[in-house]
Amino acid sequence: MCSREEGKQEESLGVEEMEEIDILRERIQHLEEENRELRIRLSAAATNSSDGDDSPESKLEAALADADVRSAVHQMCTRLAMEAETRAERRISALEDELGRTLREKNELMLTVMTMRRTDTNQSPRSNSSRASGPSMRGDATIADLDAYDAEADQAAASALRTMSAAMRKDKRRDRRSFARSRSEKETNEVRNRVNELEDVL
Repeated sequence: MCSREEGKQEESLGVEEMEEIDILRERIQHLEEENRELRIRLSAAATNSSDGDDSPESKLEAALADADVRSAVHQMCTRLAMEAETRAERRISALEDELGRTLREKNELMLTVMTMRRTDTNQSPRSNSSRASGPSMRGDATIADLDAYDAEADQAAASALRTMSAAMRKDKRRDRRSFARSRSEKETNEVRNRVNELEDVL
């Protein structure tokens, strides 16, 4: 029973990973478009600075263009961090809900087992051994089944805890890799360097 549940969890995690990959691809495409716009604006600002126009109006326009570029880069980085944090919180919340359901089922089963054992203890022994042995054996079998199910519930709860911890670690590693390996982030850093160079020139 537990192996089937863990198999289903692995299958669902695979689907979620595919969805996150699609979301990441869309985000990278969107960032590439924003980076292209930033390069165009940066090129225009550099052209204005190389024209030799030292008028206050020209300097003000160049400064405003640089401020817009820095603001856009900062907004992109902030949005990426917020989206990564939101994904992690949703994943943790879903795992906590699953763990809560498992623990509630375990508590209900434990109450059922305690009630059945109390009832079996309070029953008076019957004189006929053949009649007494039949219900007792059935009661023992029922309690054994419930004990087995209770053990499976414990294993499921422990598995859910392990899954939660593994998922949190996996989300952190995936976020770090996506930020470190993202081509769009590399291009954004290049834009930042070019903005700094332009500021030095101005």
